[in-house]
Amino acid sequence: MKNYGLSSISTFLGDNIVYRNLQPMDERLPAFADIAAGLGLNATPIPRKSEHDYARVMATLLREARSLEGSDAAIEWLVYVGDTRLNDGTAFTNLCRAGGWPGIAFIGSENRGSQPRLSLPGRAGTRSTWPIVG
Repeated sequence: MKNYGLSSISTFLGDNIVYRNLQPMDERLPAFADIAAGLGLNATPIPRKSEHDYARVMATLLREARSLEGSDAAIEWLVYVGDTRLNDGTAFTNLCRAGGWPGIAFIGSENRGSQPRLSLPGRAGTRSTWPIVG
């Protein structure tokens, strides 16, 4: 693996970041309290990442961010990157449902003690898993 030095996520995303507390960096986007009120949610406590209400807020923020780009095109596909299968996998599933989007998630773990594997959802909730060799 090549290492190209240190950087920050804002180097390539700019202000297109929403913190875990659902506050966007881009001040043109609505604050969590405003979105919560519009969705009929309480402003406290902030929903946890794996909860449906978190996904509803994030779907709203994604649509708002898309409209700031000056495009009328709707979001068609979601790509999600996370590091925990249960928490991020649940968040991804909820976000796809809340937004009405198809998507794909990459859930990576840096657990060097486990064998790398590829896991893909199958039919009716089944999952196929293969070791990665090479």
